[in-house]
Amino acid sequence: MQVRGDLLESAVWAEVRSLLESPKRLEDEYRRRLAAPEIDPDLESIKAQIAKGKQTISRLIDGYAEGLLDKDEFTLRIRRAKERLGCLEERIWPRNDANCS
Repeated sequence: MQVRGDLLESAVWAEVRSLLESPKRLEDEYRRRLAAPEIDPDLESIKAQIAKGKQTISRLIDGYAEGLLDKDEFTLRIRRAKERLGCLEERIWPRNDANCS
């Protein structure tokens, strides 16, 4: 999809002018952003790693089911993947009984 630069620039500047002509609106937005909780980039990274870990476990199960991994290799790799997933989840939802270092 292509956007005409002249139309986009015109729309952006119209919004900027509107904000500058309404100091109360600008102040309200500033205060709203100060009060909003910040998104922890580390938290988002951990959540992405958790999703990837779950996908890895699913692929290992599929690989074992299709005969691509023998039982010993599957057992070792699934255990490691679950341990890693557990440690990542522990960083977001701490439990007292977790064994992560």
